[in-house]
Amino acid sequence: MANRPSVHLHLYDLGFHLSCDSICNPDLATISNGCDPVPRCGRSALRLEPSQGRFPSNTCNWRAATVAGALFFLVNHGAVVNAEQVVPSGLTAVIITTVPLWIALIELAQKERVVPATQTVLGILLGFSGVAVLVGPGDLLSGGGVNIFWAGILVVGAFSWALGSVYSRKASLPKEPLLGSGMEMLAGGTLLLIASIASQEWTSFSPGNVSTLSLVSLLYLIIFGSLIAFSSYAWLLTRTTTAKAATYAYVNPVVAVLIGYFLGGEPLTLRTLIALSMIVFAVVVINTHKDNTGSKKLNGHSDVPARPSPSVPWIGRILSNVTEGR
Repeated sequence: MANRPSVHLHLYDLGFHLSCDSICNPDLATISNGCDPVPRCGRSALRLEPSQGRFPSNTCNWRAATVAGALFFLVNHGAVVNAEQVVPSGLTAVIITTVPLWIALIELAQKERVVPATQTVLGILLGFSGVAVLVGPGDLLSGGGVNIFWAGILVVGAFSWALGSVYSRKASLPKEPLLGSGMEMLAGGTLLLIASIASQEWTSFSPGNVSTLSLVSLLYLIIFGSLIAFSSYAWLLTRTTTAKAATYAYVNPVVAVLIGYFLGGEPLTLRTLIALSMIVFAVVVINTHKDNTGSKKLNGHSDVPARPSPSVPWIGRILSNVTEGR
């Protein structure tokens, strides 16, 4: 019989959903760190293997945090921030909600081949459809054409977030959730800063142009978008299935619509209400699914066991090698 989720799990899940709307190769690792060929804990982090109950060294922690930070922030956030300047916001929202779809495909392509339950697949498809209905055909392209290149960059960003989510579940990160998420954000922020300097974005920045509203907005994003939302997401990844944690991608538009209605005086149309109903139902479908096939330990926490599946095609084998650090 499946264990009942704790009150803390529900509180973290609720806080994350309400806050989030605001916002390698082991050989290469060996060369860059100048150490012996991939230490045991290094293989554990890069190959998505459990750390066998041992608390890994700081070197292993930072290596895993840097990989996760690169996937979450350098690739995903970097892609979204730059692509949103070209791609319509409606299309951006729909592409970002493909994260749960990518997560399901990545977990299927791994060595463990975790096959999502039918109820989970239906919930993922229903949630994606609900966001598409919420955006609507008129706002999807905003009356203009689509920049295929930057739309593709957004897809890469969504895939990177999904890959980081799967990777973080088994990487050699600290067991303390706040420490682990803090290391990931620090590593990801450092990589973004390096990318910004390399692209010479600093040349167009002037401290005198920073307004008080901008500083307040930055403080808001630091507190609610990072300290609360991302830390909650990182914690949820170690306490529940990746598919359930990724339902934030569907809840974000719902929170945005409700904030617009109560604070901005925006109208609620019939299409909006139908879309919200679809999204809420999809989240309920995914989160009420219970696996009765037992459990196995991953990073010290129970998880859905691997299920047998047909042979994965060549693209799946390549993806599996990447996530295993080969």
